[in-house]
Amino acid sequence: ASGRRRATLPLPEGRAISRRQLDAWLVRQAIQAGVAFLDSTQVVLRPVDSQAGRRRILLRQGQTQRSISARLVIGGDGLGSRLLREEAPGELQVAEGSRIGVGTTFDEAPAFYTAGRIHMACAASGYVGLVRVESDRLNIGAALDPGWIKRCGGPAAAVQGVLRQTGFPCWNALGEADWHGTPQLTRRRTRLGSERVLILGDAAGYVEPFTGEGMGWAVAGAAALEPLALEGISAWRPALVERWNARHARVVRARQRGCHGVAAVLRRPRLLQATLPWLDAVPASVAPLTAWLDRDYPCHRREAQ
Repeated sequence: ASGRRRATLPLPEGRAISRRQLDAWLVRQAIQAGVAFLDSTQVVLRPVDSQAGRRRILLRQGQTQRSISARLVIGGDGLGSRLLREEAPGELQVAEGSRIGVGTTFDEAPAFYTAGRIHMACAASGYVGLVRVESDRLNIGAALDPGWIKRCGGPAAAVQGVLRQTGFPCWNALGEADWHGTPQLTRRRTRLGSERVLILGDAAGYVEPFTGEGMGWAVAGAAALEPLALEGISAWRPALVERWNARHARVVRARQRGCHGVAAVLRRPRLLQATLPWLDAVPASVAPLTAWLDRDYPCHRREAQ
């Protein structure tokens, strides 16, 4: 929906799950695979031990800290990545006019937001997505202009403003929710590593996730990194950073460019509003886009040696 115009479009069959459930499942699977999970821990890179061929790391957990070393460090420390800040200043570039993300989940919400459907409210100041997850809870995720949030007096009022512009229902609990935020979303890292360090996930670059591919980018990037990581653990070579740059561009950034194009259209409400009636009348016209979004990632293709 944009303004008072709407379109209902078919999507491939899927499932909606909250980040809380997904993250907990991922942690359980990692622990079962032998990972030592350390919650609320800050990681600080230390110089390389050249003789041992290992990277030193400082772990801080509250008042406790411990030094360890590793043959390879994989940095997936999110949008606000700081892992390489001192070694590679300026290589993480935030796009001008980038929006920030806000989100929350409700136990109860208007029946208008039915299960099995993603509701998207779009406005000049950003967009709000709503979907039912497990236990029929309603999850809200939004990408909004920081200035709009400031003018509205906070994320709740900013989300309400977008919903009202599209005629989607608001309810009192919106103002009482515990909202979570992100740093500015659209960003790019020019170099995805340093000596015995490789960067992936949101820390490697991100765009406004209107197409819902954020987690897909992260998982696909991890799968694409696996053979290079194993190679780096066995025998580190500086060229691995450049090879990872190239592979990440081919697997992840190519998909992000498509999402970036969709987000650019959303910043032109008049164009979007003019398009919606046609999309609603001919929903099959969007099939090539949804099929393109639903296609497999080339994660497991081996590089030509």
